[in-house]
Amino acid sequence: MRNSSNNNSGQETTVVDSERIKILARAYGLPLSEIAKRAGIAPSTLSRIMENHTSPTLKTLAKIAEALNEPLTGLLTLTNRSDQISTLSNQGDRTFSLKIIETTSKSIAEIRDQLERLQAQLDNIKTALEVTNMYNEDKTKIKRYLSH
Repeated sequence: MRNSSNNNSGQETTVVDSERIKILARAYGLPLSEIAKRAGIAPSTLSRIMENHTSPTLKTLAKIAEALNEPLTGLLTLTNRSDQISTLSNQGDRTFSLKIIETTSKSIAEIRDQLERLQAQLDNIKTALEVTNMYNEDKTKIKRYLSH
């Protein structure tokens, strides 16, 4: 859902993307009541914004953005009416994609660390096998020597 109001020129629209707020809330695992608390606004105010019953002031929107660790521009868009839907859709997609990339990057880093630890263990095992083989070869040589 989107909140909008026309400016004097009629060419641009100020858009608050409540869907983007919902996406960010889900990405952070925060209920809307927690976002309202962090923003220092009443849950009912946030609810009215999310349901398009009211448009927030710039100050309120800035508080919501701060509560979501998001730049204000991430929640507020000035755009031509014809570009509104695609711009807002892309913003939500980017945010969701960034969260996926961030999570994947962390997972890749963890896997890389595990591989390094496993490689170190494998190197230790190889060294132990080489020492064991050298010992067995020496043992065999000693037995041959002693049997002659």
